[in-house]
Amino acid sequence: MKRNHLFRFAVISVLIAHALGVGAQVVKYDNVYYRCDGSSNLGYYAKVIDQKGQNNTLTGAVTIPNQFVYPGGKTIYPVTTVENSAFADQTGLTSISLPSTVTSIGTNVFKNCSNLTTYYGGGFTSIGTLLSGLPKLQKVTLPSTLTSVAAYAFDSCTNLSSLVFLATSHVKSIGSYAFRNCKSLSSISIPSSVTTINRYAFEGSGLTKITIPSTVTSMDAYAFQNCPELESANIQNDKVVGHQFYNCPKLKTVTFSSNVQSISNSAFAKTGFTSIVIPKTITSVDNYAFYDCPNLTSVTINQTKVSQYCFAKCGNLKAVTLPVGIKNIGDHAFSEDTSLISLSIPDSVSYMPGSAFSYCSSLSAFYVSDKNETFYTEDGIIFNKDHQLVAYPCGKKGSSYSVPGRTKLVAPHAFCGNVYLKTVLMDSVKKIDYNAFEGAKSLERVQLCDSLNSIGNSAFANCQQLSEIEIPSCVTNIYTKAFLNCIGLKKIVSHLKTPPTTAADAFEGVPTDIPVYVPQGYAQLYKGTEGWYNFTNYIEFDEKGDVVVEFNDDEGNVVVSKTDNENIVVVTATPAEGYEFVEWSDGNTDNPRTIDISGGVTISITAVFQKTATPDKFTITVASLNPEMGSTIGSGEYEKGASVIIAAIPNQGYQFKQWIDSNTDNPRTILVTENASYVAMFEAVTAVEDMLSEREIQELLNDPMTHIYTLQGIEVTSNKEDLPASVYIFRNGDKAGKLYLK
Repeated sequence: MKRNHLFRFAVISVLIAHALGVGAQVVKYDNVYYRCDGSSNLGYYAKVIDQKGQNNTLTGAVTIPNQFVYPGGKTIYPVTTVENSAFADQTGLTSISLPSTVTSIGTNVFKNCSNLTTYYGGGFTSIGTLLSGLPKLQKVTLPSTLTSVAAYAFDSCTNLSSLVFLATSHVKSIGSYAFRNCKSLSSISIPSSVTTINRYAFEGSGLTKITIPSTVTSMDAYAFQNCPELESANIQNDKVVGHQFYNCPKLKTVTFSSNVQSISNSAFAKTGFTSIVIPKTITSVDNYAFYDCPNLTSVTINQTKVSQYCFAKCGNLKAVTLPVGIKNIGDHAFSEDTSLISLSIPDSVSYMPGSAFSYCSSLSAFYVSDKNETFYTEDGIIFNKDHQLVAYPCGKKGSSYSVPGRTKLVAPHAFCGNVYLKTVLMDSVKKIDYNAFEGAKSLERVQLCDSLNSIGNSAFANCQQLSEIEIPSCVTNIYTKAFLNCIGLKKIVSHLKTPPTTAADAFEGVPTDIPVYVPQGYAQLYKGTEGWYNFTNYIEFDEKGDVVVEFNDDEGNVVVSKTDNENIVVVTATPAEGYEFVEWSDGNTDNPRTIDISGGVTISITAVFQKTATPDKFTITVASLNPEMGSTIGSGEYEKGASVIIAAIPNQGYQFKQWIDSNTDNPRTILVTENASYVAMFEAVTAVEDMLSEREIQELLNDPMTHIYTLQGIEVTSNKEDLPASVYIFRNGDKAGKLYLK
């Protein structure tokens, strides 16, 4: 009786164990170990387990079946899971294929699989870092069930060259760093199911082209930055985010769909564009958007604003077309564009700081529409209607400039980065604003006027040729770093008995042993005042004033003569043989010259001599505002008084409109009297005229009113009918164009 109860208990235990799957067994099928489990009631399943734990070594390609029959039995076990570390340390494994029945996959599955080159399949929704960092991984086909590519999923898989999303892909997001440093991945097709691409997703990858589908509604910054081989991008979503293509040096072609509404900060900075036309559909272009694009030569803008640093440091940018209706040109918008020659400012512009064009070393002139209500130009220099000097072209030739008497303010960055000016004279300026003369590389002397009361932050910073500064008696404030690194300063003269309020670092970098002249009896006060106490060589001067004259002994001599009036002296410059007197360093050309030193004024001047004049030569620069529309001829060095022909040659589909100074002659004859720049403007034509027929060419050649020029601008004076086959420029009355002789 007792044994019968025990027997019944054993049968029940087996049934329960079978029903609950307690009898899970490890089996080997096709050289791979699995754990088989389940029941007829709950279903059967198999899991791929840690092969190393079974002392199993895999080599070559391994394909996991979607199911198999239990060895020696009839039960079918679907493969549903790949457990943690299943294939870890299998260095001989080169290829793996998982079935769609695998819906769960563990961690470290392929850890240290250093020779794995190919991965296919699975049925899970997230891949995690399953394949991250595998050095030889080349080909990956992702399961259609995948809904996200996790952060770091393929990070630093440097040999990954092919990644396929199946046509039925459900991927919605690509995580941060997912394909970072996949240097062999030259192309990828982002599924239309993707709505999110996170930051740094493709940073440093080897992509050569990319299409961003319109379904992407969330794009993080830096997604494609530092992609060294990326050449083209097709953007179909609604915006280009910050740093999206930053430092992609080969990126030259971008297609913007009509969906694109904005370009965020630094989106295309340090890219390889040679020209760019920003469509009208894009309403916002943010700061630094095209910063430091070294190959960019022309830009056409269709927006109402150019943001800060938007096209700064584009060293080859020569042509900028600003649209009618543009209102705002931001701070440093074109700063350091060293090839920009000239710029025409439309009448709609109402905000335009001097910094927008700082350090544009070839910029010789500005042109502002006569209808502009905020700005005007005078001799190519920009002023606003409050008569503030806004911007002096950095590349404008000439060694001296007198600020007009009506000017009360030298605006921020007005002379910043100037190339040629040596002397600047001021008559009634009250304030020199921040960075006004920063980096003016040739500036030697600035004559500050008695009305001046403020010298702004970094106003003369890095003016390393500035040799002296004389501070008038009305100055009340000298702000931080005003004379930073003015290492060429040889003396400072202050006419204030009480030192002006001066920042501690106002003279940072200036030699501290140079002579500092201050009124008699006030040196001790200066020595104890912030901003002045670092100087060690104070010299007190008499309030009667003085004249300090400098000159080159080899070029001439200067004599200072007193008069009956102790406040009046006469200076006379006498040139040496082979030299002639030009001017005094403050621009005055009187010789002899009478100087009033009343009121304790100390005048420091230098006599400027030059070798006896030889035939003068000047440089004529002829350029196209937009090289894509046409070219020009006539640039060169010519003798003073020469008559030179310049011409604008439109490309197919365009026609000459006018020169930027509104002259419409083409070809145009100019008289050489100084260095000058001429910029041709072109416009599109609605229909391109065919080349002249043989009959029309013959009529032109026979017409005595026809002038023929070579492409170098030289008029042909020989028999027109004997001209060799070539391309020429013709002018006949108000008609001009190319002439093709066969």
